[in-house]
Amino acid sequence: MTVRSYLKLSVLLGLLTVSTSFGLEPPRYGIGLHASTPLSGISGYIDLNPSLSLQAILGADLDSPDFAGRVLYDLRQEEYYHIYGYGLLAFMTKSNAAGDKDTDVGLGIGAGVEMDWRVLEPKLPPFYWSAEVGYAIDDLSIGVGIHYRF
Repeated sequence: MTVRSYLKLSVLLGLLTVSTSFGLEPPRYGIGLHASTPLSGISGYIDLNPSLSLQAILGADLDSPDFAGRVLYDLRQEEYYHIYGYGLLAFMTKSNAAGDKDTDVGLGIGAGVEMDWRVLEPKLPPFYWSAEVGYAIDDLSIGVGIHYRF
């Protein structure tokens, strides 16, 4: 793995291990998979308070510096689902015509819904699925995810 790969992995792990005093007792964490345009990969997040979360997405290809950080804000919370808006900062690798890799930095915004699978059966483990739509980098972004929350 390259230095950039270790850096991305350490940021993701740091997000999951940060101890926080933002009003949650105990803090809620999540780890899972997030697939969207333009970035798909391993995802981790921490709820800073009941309305605000931070998410890191590490691109599926560990040899490229694809990474995104997101801030999610709950617009509406119900018992088994919530609707959120998000802001995105992404670092994406693209190959140019000469075969060289260039890293682009991009911004994005969007909204989505996340639902607790326990709405189907209360005895299920705390898996949450999400679906979202937004505008990222320079195109429409559609995404889905699944996370285990603890």
